[in-house]
Amino acid sequence: TNGQVDANISVAAAMVNGSINGDVVATEKLHLGRTARVMGNISSPRLIVEEGAILEGSCSMLKARETHEEESAAASQYEEPESELLEIDEVEDEVSSGLFDNDDADSDEEEQAGAASV
Repeated sequence: TNGQVDANISVAAAMVNGSINGDVVATEKLHLGRTARVMGNISSPRLIVEEGAILEGSCSMLKARETHEEESAAASQYEEPESELLEIDEVEDEVSSGLFDNDDADSDEEEQAGAASV
């Protein structure tokens, strides 16, 4: 809480409780604690600001939006395509036109009829 940095900072992740006079770039996450005081611009895809923290500068989270869009695009690449469903009328048309082979169904009916007569 008593620490002070007078420089620009570039890190992957940071937890700030003291004072920073300079810009902060965090590539993963930036957490400003309740006693944090930042006099400069910040850029981070994820930002946590506790009540009481002071930020005098601008905040850019464009990297977070780009990362989210890239993750969404990657996730949609692995989704299974929707299967085509046939309406009942289409199935009846295909059955009557001979597109489906009914030999198995006929033999099942014959077996059932034979079992019933035994």
